Amino acid sequence: MLVEHVSKQLGGVRASRLVVALSGGVDSVSLLHAVIRAAAGKSVHALHVNHGISPQADDFQRHASALCARLGVRLTCVRVAVKRNGSLEENARHARYRAFESFLADGDVLLQAHHADDQAETILMNLLRGSAAFGVGGMPRLRALGKGMLLRPLMDVRHRQLVEYASAAGLEWIEDASNDDTTHDRNYLRHELLGLLEARWPGAVTRMVAAADRDDGYAQVIDYTAKNDFRLVEADNGALSLAHFASLPGERQKNLVRYWAGTFDLPLPPASLLEELSSLLNADQDAAPLLRWQDVCLRRYKDRLFLTSVVSDVKPNDLASGARSFGAGDMLANIVKGRGLSASRVPDLCIRFRVGGERILVRHHRTLKNVMSEVGVPPWLRDVVPLIFVGEELVALPAIPGWRVPMIVADGFAAGPVEEGLEIEVSYPGQPYSH
Repeated sequence: MLVEHVSKQLGGVRASRLVVALSGGVDSVSLLHAVIRAAAGKSVHALHVNHGISPQADDFQRHASALCARLGVRLTCVRVAVKRNGSLEENARHARYRAFESFLADGDVLLQAHHADDQAETILMNLLRGSAAFGVGGMPRLRALGKGMLLRPLMDVRHRQLVEYASAAGLEWIEDASNDDTTHDRNYLRHELLGLLEARWPGAVTRMVAAADRDDGYAQVIDYTAKNDFRLVEADNGALSLAHFASLPGERQKNLVRYWAGTFDLPLPPASLLEELSSLLNADQDAAPLLRWQDVCLRRYKDRLFLTSVVSDVKPNDLASGARSFGAGDMLANIVKGRGLSASRVPDLCIRFRVGGERILVRHHRTLKNVMSEVGVPPWLRDVVPLIFVGEELVALPAIPGWRVPMIVADGFAAGPVEEGLEIEVSYPGQPYSH
């Protein structure tokens, strides 16, 4: 039954290679087994992403390797680094999809094992959070992904059917212990709410899947409008033109923000937040207003709108050398000592963050606040720009390429390849998302 269903879903798919996203759980194990039997001569490859988060992560990878060896399928395992700041679940998802995109070549189709129960959970999550872009807000069955396409061929199949199939086929899988933790919203929906809904309204899951399919057609029309608006409103540096954005009707503004966030695979803003767009557009010029949801910020700066990551509070601390995380950013500093070149000054080099009142000698002594404003350092980044001091004298500010801010060096000092000094590499928080 499952093989026939998958065969039908793959019937119209033209793919140079079918890539099955294999986690090692019962859903993806069943999908891989069925695809091998339904592929009809197509090349089948498995892809396992190891997030390194769960204590079971390496067990999942070993199981995936053993399964593919037994089934005679080529497997690629990719280990990803997941950021620990913010939502771990969202960060893992972004890391996973980046790995998918990097792996897919032209003509590849990635197959994911999301099923009807997953779709129902997604619909309920989006509705309860108020983050559905349109209608019930389910997952699309088919969409572009990197150089290839993403297809979910099991959207009409219930989870229990996959368990029955795997058991009958003698397949082995690993249960993720975290899936039983009902403190997580999705697990609560899965283990507590869906059963109650089905008991009261038999067929509820099937009807939710059908509603998602119905709305997907309308969503394509809405996306077409958003794409056209985006082309009209897009400015440089990954931003939107404030004037052109403000000229759109209110509903098209909301639709465009959702579409824009979706192009970066970011969480969609809740409907309640989008009702505050007018306050963002009408705020004073120097207010640097923002709207925030999860770990994403929609910011207005000068005549542009930006989507950025969040900036956390930073406490200023001296740093002579070494690695340091600051406000969701990272910095690596290294003291370079030359031979016979004023070595007495090198130990005085250190990095601090802004506390207020700093001045720097650039043609004449000027306040750091004015210099930052002049060169275009956005207000929300001014407290997280590492400042380089020699003793108590401010001598340099690193460049911020994402905002086209050049490095500032005080008179009497130099930047560039030198025999001694301070090397610094900075990854800033609060950067604009850009394609």
